[in-house]
Amino acid sequence: MAAFDDTIPRVLSFYDQCPTAAENKYLMIGLNLMFLLASNRLSEFHMMLESIPQSIQSSNPYISTPVRLEQSLMEGAYNKVVLTEKTIPSHFYSIFIRIMMDAVRSDIAVSIEKSFKLLSTRDAANMLLFENDAQVLEFAKQRKWANENGCFMFETSVAQHDRPTLDTARIAKQTIFYAKQLEMIV
Repeated sequence: MAAFDDTIPRVLSFYDQCPTAAENKYLMIGLNLMFLLASNRLSEFHMMLESIPQSIQSSNPYISTPVRLEQSLMEGAYNKVVLTEKTIPSHFYSIFIRIMMDAVRSDIAVSIEKSFKLLSTRDAANMLLFENDAQVLEFAKQRKWANENGCFMFETSVAQHDRPTLDTARIAKQTIFYAKQLEMIV
């Protein structure tokens, strides 16, 4: 990814200097948009998007795909990210979709670990947007989830917070003091 980050500005500057519309210009711009999105560099993503005419953003599949993906991610419609993988305009986009899906699954997994004590394999597969149980089992193995009888078990570490105590006697004395001060002013 670092090599891509180093190389893409040079490629894009070539297309900027090209007097005519080059064949792969929007493919390269779209790949850069996908890279920025997968790297969570949203400000750069939007700056680049601003330089592209609105008509091209909506009509060119190389540009409209990253735009739709960004909207889906911002809405939390992660299933649309999975569905986009099946309709990408170029096979070069698939690596970036996988990176985004890994990040999405990691975020979902953190929420699952904090929210559940017990979760069935099938439910975990649905929540994590996997197609089958084998994929979720491999994912769970990487995250070191305990699996017993087709269910994942999580140890929720709920921090025991001491309830804040109010010094009611001090507050009452202070309120009475303020009331007396107000009475003396009036």
